[in-house]
This record gives sequence, structure tokens and C-alpha cells, in this order.
Amino acid sequence: MNIVFKNAIAQFFTYGIRAISDFVIVVLIGRLAGISNLGIYSFAITFSLAARFMLDLGFGMYLVREIAKNKNNVNKYIGNTIVVLLFVSPVLILLIYAFLHTTILDSIKINAVILCVLGMIFMAISSTLQTAFHAFQKMQYQTLVIFIQEFSFLLGSFVVLFFKFDFIIIFFIYLFSRLLSMICAFIVYNYKIVVFNFNFDNKFIPVLLKEVSPFVIQLIFTTIYARSAIIFISYLLDDLSVGLFEVGMAFTLKGIIISQIISKSLFPKLSQLHKESNLIEFDNLCKKLLNITNVISIPICVILFIYSSEIVGLFFSDLEFSKSIILIKIMSIALFFKLFALPIADILTTSNKQELRTIIVSMGAFVNLCSLYFLIPYMGIKGAAFSMLITEFFMFILMILFSSKIIRIYSIK
Repeated sequence: MNIVFKNAIAQFFTYGIRAISDFVIVVLIGRLAGISNLGIYSFAITFSLAARFMLDLGFGMYLVREIAKNKNNVNKYIGNTIVVLLFVSPVLILLIYAFLHTTILDSIKINAVILCVLGMIFMAISSTLQTAFHAFQKMQYQTLVIFIQEFSFLLGSFVVLFFKFDFIIIFFIYLFSRLLSMICAFIVYNYKIVVFNFNFDNKFIPVLLKEVSPFVIQLIFTTIYARSAIIFISYLLDDLSVGLFEVGMAFTLKGIIISQIISKSLFPKLSQLHKESNLIEFDNLCKKLLNITNVISIPICVILFIYSSEIVGLFFSDLEFSKSIILIKIMSIALFFKLFALPIADILTTSNKQELRTIIVSMGAFVNLCSLYFLIPYMGIKGAAFSMLITEFFMFILMILFSSKIIRIYSIK
């Protein structure tokens, strides 16, 4: 358990750094550049994240699980995955560029999205290398890479905003920080894991793609349910509304790092126990995971709901931001269900029940799209927040129903 504790600390810092960076950049842009520019930033990041999910092809969790079981084949898995990414990336960029030019007239938005997508390609390669850090349970190296990435981005962004340079420069800073992340991950991988080589295997790649296919489907639907609200708001409303919604998300759904820290730190251990058919210890560890999540999550959601007005006032002086208070209240309830569902989803993956997770996410994506389509035209951004609440509650119920029939984890004491 010493390794688990060490990994948990590393994950705490990794996700903490990401969450702080995400939150600080929202506050900086909101205070120094205005809500509308925050809306542009949120749209560009959201669009590029959708591209990132598709570019990822579900490799992330699959690689952690398989490399943890077969450490001698780490270069085979990592090298062939990067080969796939290099083939897919140019096609993805062309498709996105064509789509943007047919649906958006704002050249700043188009350029911002393209720069973010290029950054996401570097980030996808970096993340692929970082899966080895997870699988080898050396997560402190991921923490180092993420710190360098986010520190360089925040420092550069602060300079741009403080000295009031052109807002588009922030997206060049974003691109540079992700390139730096990829370079650092390569260096750490070579010195701390194994000397990297592409290890191209045209026979292994089809096998690899077949194995990750359940993850691919899940990621496509995850993209739809997780970030489609921003896209809907941008097209149906305006950049101001996108900015307000992003503020609501910054204060609430970023809180999923709590579950991520706990769950991801135990992911390699759970995969190993399941492979060894050590079901008693596997079940006990699952119970501990869920109990810890219970203890930490409930107070956070209650505080966000009760003190949402004070929290917004603490970070934003502009009265325009007060419109995000109601969004935070609604999203804090959604966060409650999401925090509980995430570790259950990871338990399904470690139990080789990825297909159940995929079904749940696909159903959640359908519910999210339908609720966004009907609620936003009538309720505005509040409709998007209620859509999030409906979706997270629906998926939470499905997670419990599906997993309780497969995994013995609900006799929690």
C-alpha cells in the first residue's frame, strides 16, 4: 500500500496542478480580458478537447491496463500507438479546418481552435508516453511533466493578459506549452522507463485498434456528453453566455479531480488484482475507493451549493458574473452524482467490463443532446446547466444498476 499511497500523492499534485491551472486561467481571462473573450477561449478549448478525445482513440486507459500487465512490451504498445497518432493527426486537422470554415465566420475563433488542436496533438503524444508512468506506478514523473506544461502556459498567458497583447497570442502560448510537455515526456520516458523506439509492427497495429475499439466508442460519446453544452451555447446563444457557463464549470465540475486522484492512483493496482483473480482483495479495495469518495465528495458539493454567491464575489468583481451563481448551484448537484459515478466507471474498466461503461456513456450522451436541444432555446444557459444535472443523475443510476450485477462492490460498510 506504500506504492498506492505514493501514487495517490502524485495524482493529487497532478490533478491539482491541472485544476488550479484551469481555474486560474478562467479567472485571469475573466478579470483581465472580459467574459466575451473567456467565451472564445472556452469554445476553442472545448472544440480542441473534442478533437483530442477522437485523436486519443481510447488508447489511454487501455495502455495503462495492458502495460501494467505486460511491462516488457511497453515500447511495443507506446511506439505503435504514437505511429497511429501521427497518421491520424493530419486527417483530423483537415476535417476540423473544413468544418470550421463552413460553420463559423469569426476568423479569431477559427485560428484559436486550430492552434488548440495542434497543441492537443502534442498533448496526445505526451499523454501516451505518460501512460507508461502510470503502468509502472511511477506517477511522480507525470506530475513533473504536467507542472512544466501548466506553469509555462500560465506564466505566458499572464504576461499576454497583463500587458494587453493581442488575445490570440494566448493560443500560441497554449501550443508551445503542449509542445514542451511532449519533449519533457520523451526525456523522462527515455531516462526513467526505457529507451524509446517506434517499434513499428504492421501486424500488431490492427490488433491494437481492435482492442481499443470499445474505448473509442466510449470516448466519442464522452466527448458528446461532456463538452457539447459549450458548443450548443456558442451556436445558439453568444460568447458572453459561453463565458458564464465556463465560470460555472470552473467552480464545480473541475471538482471531479477528487474522484480522479483517488481512482486513478488505484487503477494499476485494481487491474493487477483482477488479472491475478484475487477477487477478495479486489472487492475490498473497491469498497475503500467508494467509501473515501463518499467522505470527501459530499461536503464539497454542499459548500459549493450554499456559498456559491460568496465564491463568485471573491474572484470576480464585475456584476455580470453574478449571473453564473445559479449555474453553480445547479452544477454542484450534478457534481455530486458525477463524483460517485467516476470511480464506479473505472472499476468497470479494470474488471474488463468496458463495454458496459461504453453503453452507459452512449446513453448519457443521447440524454444530454436531447435535453440541450430542448432546454437551451427555452431556458438559455440555465437550460444547459439543468441538462448537465439530468445527464449526470441518469448516468449515476445506470452505473449502479449495471455494475451491481457484475462487481461485488455495493455491500459497503
